[in-house]
Amino acid sequence: MKFRYAIVAGAAALLSACAIGSIENGTVISQSDASKIVIGKTTKQEIFLNFGEPTRTEPGGKVVFYSWTKGSKFRVMGIGSTDAKGNTLVVIFDDGDVVKDYRITRGAAQAVMGQ
Repeated sequence: MKFRYAIVAGAAALLSACAIGSIENGTVISQSDASKIVIGKTTKQEIFLNFGEPTRTEPGGKVVFYSWTKGSKFRVMGIGSTDAKGNTLVVIFDDGDVVKDYRITRGAAQAVMGQ
């Protein structure tokens, strides 16, 4: 009988040390949302109105980044794993603050494209 209680207590301790959760940082911008950007027509003001404040802005303000991460995490007694995917919308403006180019990249954007 004591053995059963020990097993139940051990299982309860193990389960109480489990953590399952989700990871979500930033606002997801879908390919459909981004396709509403028109190169040569959409302005910086319209980008800010539609997508909010960028995650990062390059000096001079000609390149802005909107980054987000979505995924899940699982942890048991301090050991676990994370499965998360990140994307970045990169928008480049010309000297008149009109969109010159844009693209959604997987992961963090490492370099500025098309300059």
